Amino acid sequence: KQTFSRTYDDLPLYRVARAEAKNVAHAATFASGGQGLGGNGFFSLAFLARYDAVLALRGAAAYRYLHWECGALAQRMYLEMTRRRHGSCAMGYFFAEETHALLGAKGGPWECLLWFGAGTPVEDTRIRTLPPPTR
Repeated sequence: KQTFSRTYDDLPLYRVARAEAKNVAHAATFASGGQGLGGNGFFSLAFLARYDAVLALRGAAAYRYLHWECGALAQRMYLEMTRRRHGSCAMGYFFAEETHALLGAKGGPWECLLWFGAGTPVEDTRIRTLPPPTR
C-alpha cells in the first residue's frame, strides 16, 4: 500500500497581485464560475498543486490524494467558519484557466483543484427544508 504524506514547512506564501479590491472581487467571482461567494466574501482562495510533479512521483493514485487533501483542508476551514458563525463553501465548479491567469500561473506547474470562499451566510431561497415523510 502506498502512503502519501507531506510536510508543509517548505511551502511559502506569496502575494500574487496587488490591485484595487473591486478588481480583485470581480476577477475572483469570474474565476470561481460566477459564484458570488468567490468575490464577495471575507476571503476566497484556490487550492493549487504541482499536479504533474506529484503524479510523476506518486503515480496515478496521487490524483485522489490531492483531492482528498483539498477536501480535508476545506472541511476544516468550513468547520472553523461555522464555529465562528460565518458561512463558507468549497466550490468545485470554477474556471481553471482564468484562475491560472489571475494568479499568474498560466503555463506553469500549478493546477487548481478547488476554490473555497468564506463570508456572511446568505440564505439560498431556492432550497427549502421539509419535514420528514410520515408512514
